[in-house]
Amino acid sequence: MQVYAILLNTETPKVRDLVGEHFPDHYPFSRDVYFVKTKSSTVDHIARLVGIYGEKEDEDDEEGIVFRLSSFHSGYGDSSLWEWLNDAFKGVE
Repeated sequence: MQVYAILLNTETPKVRDLVGEHFPDHYPFSRDVYFVKTKSSTVDHIARLVGIYGEKEDEDDEEGIVFRLSSFHSGYGDSSLWEWLNDAFKGVE
């Protein structure tokens, strides 16, 4: 399983809806940060699925970043996030 983080500059209902549509079992960390998992993809593909296109070329483009997480993660935060990440990375080395 691959896990990606989506971080937006501002809360965006359009991206929130697209994340829910394409990744129904995502982890909504906040109104502008989401964690998604998929069997196989790329950061470019994930970004386009949720409406992030890199450089903002028109006002409908969303601003944010997408990056892939490693199964070797650590940090501090709400335990439900770490449980979700551990479940997402089960069997991945």
